[in-house]
Amino acid sequence: MRAAISSNPRSGSALLIVLGVMAVLSLLVAEFGRGLRADLRASGGFYEEVQNDQLARSALAAAQIELLKAGTLMYADATGNVYFVTSDETYETEIADLAQYRQGMALGRGLFSYRFVMKPYALDINELGAAALRRLLETACGLEEGDERSALVDSILDWVDADNNPRAYGAEEEIYQELDPPRHCRNAPFETIEELLLVNGMTRDLLFGYGHPVTIEDGLLLGGGLYRFLIGDNCPEAQASVQYIQRGVLPSDDPRKPEAEPVMEGFTKITVLPPVLYLVAEGFVPGAITKGDKSVSAAEDPFPADSASRHIILVKLVLPDNAKTKEYKVADFQENAAGELLGQVLAYGLPEETNEL
Repeated sequence: MRAAISSNPRSGSALLIVLGVMAVLSLLVAEFGRGLRADLRASGGFYEEVQNDQLARSALAAAQIELLKAGTLMYADATGNVYFVTSDETYETEIADLAQYRQGMALGRGLFSYRFVMKPYALDINELGAAALRRLLETACGLEEGDERSALVDSILDWVDADNNPRAYGAEEEIYQELDPPRHCRNAPFETIEELLLVNGMTRDLLFGYGHPVTIEDGLLLGGGLYRFLIGDNCPEAQASVQYIQRGVLPSDDPRKPEAEPVMEGFTKITVLPPVLYLVAEGFVPGAITKGDKSVSAAEDPFPADSASRHIILVKLVLPDNAKTKEYKVADFQENAAGELLGQVLAYGLPEETNEL
């Protein structure tokens, strides 16, 4: 006797509905899991960002303590790193301790570090006339005589002068209002170097030196973009370039034939306070690193090369006119400063990759 087989179509439909519901629920659970993991990663990243920010601000506080020490003396190395010490007799020991302290002080799970940098050979864009601007564009960007260089020179001068009369190749309010988006011509001195990007015809390539590699020729530092010369570079070739831009005399043609300044070795006492100092402060939580077969914590190795992220603060400190003590004032404060800006502040002579060629 054969078993009866149900032919009720409702049972098959119910099974399909149950399977469909289970599939939808599975998708919802999987999507919820993905969303939860994404939220956890986002919250972890936010926590890390806040932690790094607080570490960087701790670096600022430590730097301020060093700067404000009563009766401190200033020493600098060849690349412009500045140290404040209390005695000429003990400066080497104090600098060694400061260098170790600045590299990375442990605080909680993270580290903070800072450095002071001086840039004596810097040009002020507001003090350069037409001839000096032409030489600056030639030296920093390789721009030879022509309409492009003439337009940039005249536009820069039109930007800072008080009138609304454009020079032959320049630009004033009428031209800026026709740009997309329109903007006003300042008709006053530049407040920041980055403001140059608002000048008609200026590009990031020219300002930051993209496509204009740094070289040394005939005793001059060439290339690197306008920023390198407006912030300054401590190498002797940069000093020669600045003198050429300001006076229009090449080192080989200088009738005065000044003796070349010796390159600083070790540390030199700075007797005249530099008008500008840069303070670079950063905070970071180092990633786990491995030595051999074992994992090494931040406490065991406080200066690992890698870290998940960093928070960098760049402060420009300016010495007021006639100041007799280290009464530096904050002129610019940049959170998470752009990499190209930070690179120019720390630049010295030829980049390492160029030296290896």
